[in-house]
Amino acid sequence: MQNEDRWLTTNEVCGDLSSSRQTRTFWIEANEFPAVKAVKFGRNKQDEFDGWIPHSKKYGSGREV
Repeated sequence: MQNEDRWLTTNEVCGDLSSSRQTRTFWIEANEFPAVKAVKFGRNKQDEFDGWIPHSKKYGSGREV
């Protein structure tokens, strides 16, 4: 499990999803996206992110913010 302990930055996640920071924050607050708060910045574990994509309905709720 090479990606198990790798944490993704907000920019990496948004780039991979082609979504805005605001949309990512919306999904997190709606409990539709796995993330933890680290200091003042949110971080995503890569293995959780990779597992979330196939189970999401076109990325979270599908709603852009």
